[in-house]
Amino acid sequence: MARGRDVRDRSTQRETYHYGPDMDHVGDLWLPRAAGPHRVAVVLHGGFWWAYHTRERMDALSADLIARGWAVWNLEYRPVGAGGGWPATFRDVATGVDLLDLLAERHALDLGRVQGSADVNVAPEVSESYASTARRAGDDVDLVRVPGADHFTLLEPTSEAWAISAERLDELVLARP
Repeated sequence: MARGRDVRDRSTQRETYHYGPDMDHVGDLWLPRAAGPHRVAVVLHGGFWWAYHTRERMDALSADLIARGWAVWNLEYRPVGAGGGWPATFRDVATGVDLLDLLAERHALDLGRVQGSADVNVAPEVSESYASTARRAGDDVDLVRVPGADHFTLLEPTSEAWAISAERLDELVLARP
């Protein structure tokens, strides 16, 4: 199985866009240099909405997705203490994702295949409950557990856990029309 890419290879284009009036209403759109249309991965840094964590936490993961041919929309949002929290943070993310509609034509983005990734420390039971509820609602959900991987290993592009996750993303997206 392929290990993660060297994140120093930044053969990519990265542009920052504002999606609202706050200084935290920004996202980095990472684009492969190859011609599109590009599949899009939406990545969210998580971190319990604390200001300590920012979108830069996801740069290495974004670089690896770019090396795999994905476009990446790496969003920042208002943290707790700076206007964020429930429901503001969720509105920020929704508004940020909506901006992709305006960027799609300019950057050859395939929005029929938007994938989300959230960096949230979640107990396995929470993931199982989410997947079960989504399936009952008619969503196509695939919960993959990587043996021995902790929360942060999944975000490290040189880890075997990330390689398994990224390959599964490719399989899921390429299998859909």
